[in-house]
Amino acid sequence: MRLPAGVRDWLPHELARKRALEATIRGVFERWRYAEVMTPGFERFDVIEAGLGEELTEKTFRFSDRRANTLALRPEMTTPIARLVSTRMRGEKLPLRLSYVAPAYRFEQPQQGRMQEFTQAGVELIGARGVEADSEMLLMALETLDAIGLNDARFDINDAAIVDGVLDGLGIHGDAAHRCKILIAERNIAALRAQFPAEVAELAMLRGDEHVFATVRRLCRTPRSLEALDRLHAIRGRAIERGYGERVAIDFALLRDLEYYTGFVFEGYVRELGYAVCGGGRYDTLLPRMGFDAPAVGWAVGVERLLIALERRNAPAAHQFTFDGLTIAIPKGLLYEESVRRLRAAGLDVPDDPGRRLVIETADQKNRFLFLRPTDVPAYVEFGAADCGIVGADVLWEVDRYVSELADLGFGLCRLVVAGRRADGYHEGAPLPTFLRVATKFTRSAEAYFSERDLPAEIISLHGSVELSPLVGLADLIVDLVATGKTLREHDLVVVDEIAPSTARFVVNPIRFRTKYDALKTLLANLQGSAAAAK
Repeated sequence: MRLPAGVRDWLPHELARKRALEATIRGVFERWRYAEVMTPGFERFDVIEAGLGEELTEKTFRFSDRRANTLALRPEMTTPIARLVSTRMRGEKLPLRLSYVAPAYRFEQPQQGRMQEFTQAGVELIGARGVEADSEMLLMALETLDAIGLNDARFDINDAAIVDGVLDGLGIHGDAAHRCKILIAERNIAALRAQFPAEVAELAMLRGDEHVFATVRRLCRTPRSLEALDRLHAIRGRAIERGYGERVAIDFALLRDLEYYTGFVFEGYVRELGYAVCGGGRYDTLLPRMGFDAPAVGWAVGVERLLIALERRNAPAAHQFTFDGLTIAIPKGLLYEESVRRLRAAGLDVPDDPGRRLVIETADQKNRFLFLRPTDVPAYVEFGAADCGIVGADVLWEVDRYVSELADLGFGLCRLVVAGRRADGYHEGAPLPTFLRVATKFTRSAEAYFSERDLPAEIISLHGSVELSPLVGLADLIVDLVATGKTLREHDLVVVDEIAPSTARFVVNPIRFRTKYDALKTLLANLQGSAAAAK
């Protein structure tokens, strides 16, 4: 008998450790006078839908009751508490200070730090506006992580209105603004530079302390964005007053959920993990959507993520999670030689030939190099085993990994194409088969291409010899990478359509970008300089 994916049993000693951690968190909530509430494990789906953005709504576990009402396991706790306040507590005196420690459920690919059943601990401050309310959330989060032993955790803060003001001043509105904010939140600098004015990429790269305010103030074009900038400055001032100034930075690319948060947002992180452990912000439009006109701000922490961080911190080999220098993933294969050349031109002492060694640390301990299969680079970077790396755009299209794409390095150019037999004439407009079969190593890209064109196609996943498949009747078309086109010509295949060009990209872990900002920003500048010199 096996467990479903994304859930776990808790053995006695594990559960005792979890309960002790939860008790410590509850103690902090009680000191701040937040009363604990509990809501049902599932809600009507229309309640969840009203509260959450499309991305999170799609991750809900849904089912129906005997009256055909659609229900959903709660994917987070803020929306159920908003429903509770807007119904049974709407007559209470504001502000309300409510807390919770409860399980939540999301349908997603399970991996460390991201399970389908997990525990959230958090608070909601209902009916309070302004700097003091927002500061209360940030300071409580800092105190909570201090209380459990993560007293070096760092926090980034931002206000969504600042980004809105910058985009408005640049004339970026509507759908374009929405796309732009997605790229800012992903810190996809390569795409921002290609699609939007240079000021947007400048904003997305900007983080730090007091000095960043002057830089952004010249970019803000609306009174609302200037007011938000002043609020953010005041919130950081509250943190400085409480002795947290060195641990709170401003990051203008921090946007969190685009549809959920309306103003101040923050995230907390530690060196041991490549993802945030907690976060929150202001969500003034949520309760009005449920019929109760009240502002709100809150934050939550993932209990399991805290346990992972503490376990790593106390592990015998804890140093492997906190290497002070840069850990850089280098792809083997076609991109290897040019990657090494560019890194050396950027000032790094990359060894000549790693041989069979997979990891090499420089003598001065400033850098560590991982030599990986190209398809593995994004995973090492996402989870923080590598701070950054070089990988082809074609790999990023195929893997569902959360990394920030800081630069298009311009080398390794090839094209992802649809190709077929010359004799079939598809490249000249001959009709495709009714029951189309497509062979490829790039299944996600192929599925997206044919889906966007409403072309039903059976995608056949292969790991090699893709060019052979049309010749022996396995497939009608292939989707594959080509550089010179020589292999296609040798098999009498021709390009039917080009999907996209692919080049080498410099990617970073979003959290490592924050914790090692100066080193990574310097490496990025040097890589871009070496790229310019290579032209």
